[in-house]
Amino acid sequence: MKFSKLKSKFSSLPIKKVLLIIFSFVIPVIIGAYFLPNPDFVGGVYIKSNGTYGSNLSGTAFYIGHGIVVTNWHNSTATYGLLNSNVALKPEDQLLKYWIGSPYENLKKSFVCSINPNEDLFTSNNKQYFLSDSDKGDCIAMNRILIKGFRPSKELISSQISIIPFTNLIYLNRDYDIALVKINENDLRGLNMSKACLSSEIPQNNEIVTIRGHAAGLYPEVLAHGTIKIATAQMLVDPDPNDSNLVRYSALSMVIHVPQEDVRNIYYGSSGSPVFNSKNEVIGTVWTTTNTDEYIPASGNGKDVYVTPVSAWLKDIKSLNINNTDLKAALKDNCL
Repeated sequence: MKFSKLKSKFSSLPIKKVLLIIFSFVIPVIIGAYFLPNPDFVGGVYIKSNGTYGSNLSGTAFYIGHGIVVTNWHNSTATYGLLNSNVALKPEDQLLKYWIGSPYENLKKSFVCSINPNEDLFTSNNKQYFLSDSDKGDCIAMNRILIKGFRPSKELISSQISIIPFTNLIYLNRDYDIALVKINENDLRGLNMSKACLSSEIPQNNEIVTIRGHAAGLYPEVLAHGTIKIATAQMLVDPDPNDSNLVRYSALSMVIHVPQEDVRNIYYGSSGSPVFNSKNEVIGTVWTTTNTDEYIPASGNGKDVYVTPVSAWLKDIKSLNINNTDLKAALKDNCL
């Protein structure tokens, strides 16, 4: 009935007005839907190897505007990788938190160096090290974003998008497994890049959510749907059985259950994936999951995904009043 009335009204319009409507509204919508790249803000995190990025995707990140990208703590510092390789970093040598203007500036700029010449700290049996303020040989930068970059996940033109280098570390905190890093905003020109809307609201149990990320190194992004199982955030220990006892840590987490039909889209590479509510707002960030060593769990019961709530780490960032113009602008212009 409604369609019939619309049709009769449309047919009574002068032909010039009909053509004007078609060319002004209908055709642009069709072109936008099928030919132009869809605005997006999710992307992959890539590692440089021998001076080039290649296809070394190490996680997921998302863009919040003004050159600010959100990803994980464990993907942004050498601390996690070294501890997981049984390098017994002293507590004072671990970069667990950082923000611009914090007392951890020198540690962020430091290099972890092997005492033995020509020894790779990640693979050697003798895990002795020292901290240096410069790269004097067999050293690893504590600030891992120096060798990483962001590639927007835009399916229609994915082959044309180059990797945008991370330029600066702005905020880091293991308690939320979160890092905020900077890219050059000019590198996004021409990509029609949108920005994520962050939600400061506390989610509720049984909410239906969507996770977007680069599971198993897949590009462009893939989707997984789930239900909030535990909305009340609590410090939960990483259940990954592959982690060394030295690196097994806790982070403030909600728990989301992903059913069996979507578990293939939650795997290595999903770290840093944004979690969306029904209003398409980001309510959390993935940092780990159960059944990490199974691409598709044989049990058939799906996976529990550990997610740090945006409401928690956003509150911490605001309380620090970080002196960074781009961060302040990104938060001011966000959909909060």
